[in-house]
Amino acid sequence: MSAMTGKIAHFLLLLNSVLLHFGTGEALFTVNGIVNGSVTLPSGSPYNSPSEVRWTIGKSVIAFYLKPRILTTDPKRFGDRLRLNTKDGSLLINRAQMGDADTYNVTVSQGKSKHNAVVKLMIYERADTPKLEVLSNTSGPWFCNVSVRCATLHGLWVASLCQFRPGKLMCQETARNDSTNSTRLLITATRDAINCSSSNPASTSFAPPLPVKQVCPATVPDPKKKLGHTQRSRNILIFVGLPFSCLLCCCLFACKKTFHKQNKNRMDSNDVEMRESKTDFNEPYENNHRTDANGAQEEGPPVSNLVDTVIHEKRGVPPEV
Repeated sequence: MSAMTGKIAHFLLLLNSVLLHFGTGEALFTVNGIVNGSVTLPSGSPYNSPSEVRWTIGKSVIAFYLKPRILTTDPKRFGDRLRLNTKDGSLLINRAQMGDADTYNVTVSQGKSKHNAVVKLMIYERADTPKLEVLSNTSGPWFCNVSVRCATLHGLWVASLCQFRPGKLMCQETARNDSTNSTRLLITATRDAINCSSSNPASTSFAPPLPVKQVCPATVPDPKKKLGHTQRSRNILIFVGLPFSCLLCCCLFACKKTFHKQNKNRMDSNDVEMRESKTDFNEPYENNHRTDANGAQEEGPPVSNLVDTVIHEKRGVPPEV
């Protein structure tokens, strides 16, 4: 798997920054390599099995091929690290060194036709594996704020504030570049982890991801679960509370109606008794006179006083003297 990944990365390096000089017919390539890694310099030749290939640095020939047998390389600068491909004219450099960074020229011939190309080779140290650490952590039932710092062994570092909300992690994506060795540090966030990468034009290294569960130990409720609980509570309130409220209102209304009816009947009964009592006393004393034993008539007590006396007796209150 690692070999396949290396080949893919190597192929991508070959295709990096390819430009065509239409006026001169020369192809320009910029290739990035890693110290102690293998790097291939492309010729860009359109010919298959060319008759002649010549690689030079300035005026020095470092690799030469003349079909069918002559094949030489420069042992002084590269030793046995060069491999010339006679099929496409490319040049492989094994165990690349920082001193291999230079501008290379290649000429590929097919009969009388020629193809020229210029390749600029850049060599970089392998990107350091960064270290990701937590500076501060503030968490609650529904949030978690984490301040993190990512640093390399060479002293390059970058800090970022990450915020975790239910189902979502966001970091202020910050990057810092070191122009001296073309290193770039970047802090990013996925759904459930904080990540940091250190990269240069030739390689990328990653710090072990920082899981959210590790930096935010407080359980952050799932918004879907919270919504479901709220919905269930609302449904219970509707199906239980609403009928109960209607029943209570009906009972109160019936009690109120019964009370008013009983009160009205009681008042009507009292009025009837009062009228009957007043009528009974008015008849014997209609003329307000009485006759003694000798047949003489004399004034009786006022009818109103008698009525008041009866009323007081009915109510259980002693009459006024």
